Amino acid sequence: MFKFLKRPVFLGAIRNAINAKITLEELSEEQKISIYAYANALYISGGRITNIEAALEKVSENISVIDSALDRMSEYEINALYSMAMMECGVEPKLPGEGWNVPPSNPLALVTEFDKQDIETAISYFWDKYRLKVNMRITRP
Repeated sequence: MFKFLKRPVFLGAIRNAINAKITLEELSEEQKISIYAYANALYISGGRITNIEAALEKVSENISVIDSALDRMSEYEINALYSMAMMECGVEPKLPGEGWNVPPSNPLALVTEFDKQDIETAISYFWDKYRLKVNMRITRP
């Protein structure tokens, strides 16, 4: 019963990650660098940034730790961070009619609760609405 109630949260988080993946491809190099930096700051700060300058300084001090962590993340987890960064930076999804879903408090924690049906449902949404074939791995390398 609990999983049934959380399903909209799961689907919203997956759709945000897929939207981030699609949107990132369309951004300028300058915008991408900003999103990467902000996503790293979100990761280092545990998802809460009160002082962006301090958070970005902490990123530069811990870049090897961040790179190592990103190497161990799934495609979903990385794009979930990017979606949160895009929301914070005011970047809208590139697909027409798409908006960001309300992000869960910790989208990275949700990855252990997803199942194959959650991913398939989110992927079929993009196919049904846009005839867009997307993939999103939730398993870690």
